[in-house]
Amino acid sequence: MTENSLELRGMGPFIPYNLIEKLIRRTGEAIVDVDKEAVSVVERWAAKRGYSIKRLNDYRIRISIVAGAAAKLETVQAKAPARPQAAEEKMFKLVVDEKKWSKEMSEKLANVTYVIETVLRAPILYRGPLAGADFVAALSRKKLVLLRISVDNSDYFIAADNGRVVAAAQLGMPLNPEQVKNVIESLRGRSDVLVTIYDISSIDKKS
Repeated sequence: MTENSLELRGMGPFIPYNLIEKLIRRTGEAIVDVDKEAVSVVERWAAKRGYSIKRLNDYRIRISIVAGAAAKLETVQAKAPARPQAAEEKMFKLVVDEKKWSKEMSEKLANVTYVIETVLRAPILYRGPLAGADFVAALSRKKLVLLRISVDNSDYFIAADNGRVVAAAQLGMPLNPEQVKNVIESLRGRSDVLVTIYDISSIDKKS
């Protein structure tokens, strides 16, 4: 592997896009190895950001800055006003608590029937983007909440207690702690993500 290469096979759709972007900004390009089913997803992500894309084989993609775009990018970044980061940082300070990780709860959250009949009937604390005072307030509650995150035609369910993640699933598939970390990282800076936060503290006690 060279300094501009990333080995991401085995992660499925849980792509740490921030790592790819950092590498592109540092070296001008990234040669990324991903699982075959994730190739088209990564290509769409790169296309939306205006990068040049070349598929090298069934699992390897070269993503690079289009000629002349680097200087333009630096100029735009220099002129851009400072972004308020409090809400974004709060989201990405979610810590996966491996000591309290519940495989059983993760399996429940992967069960379509359980989600429809139980989780989606819980009180909604917040619905909207991953930003703003209301989002931060709902996430900061000192009781068990569930984040339903809809992105790229997929739904993820993340159970957290005061910001500490204890279970998670993609609908139909329980996740492990490492996969959840990748999901959280992949959401950094995304403006097209819709999140619904449910109060599941009473549900969890009944289950």
